[in-house]
Amino acid sequence: MAEIEKDWLIHSNPDVIPHYPPRYIIGKQTAEDREFLVIDDNPHVKISIYEVACEYNYSNPTNFFNISLPHIEAKTNNYQTMSYVQFKRLQFEK
Repeated sequence: MAEIEKDWLIHSNPDVIPHYPPRYIIGKQTAEDREFLVIDDNPHVKISIYEVACEYNYSNPTNFFNISLPHIEAKTNNYQTMSYVQFKRLQFEK
């Protein structure tokens, strides 16, 4: 549970939309695929299950942004974008 509280901001940030179970953002693959299970009993069907190791993070969505992906900006119109920091600054100024 300590790992969830560290990266999952639902309880510490009021902008994060609550959802359970926590959703994940899958990142880059960190290792080669590993064949985990193969079922080859039927001559017409072969079932292979692979283990894929990837980076991940808990998703922390707000209405327009995802705090776990701070580099992705929201479009305000066809030619402009706004970051989460700019959005919060505008809210504070109002």
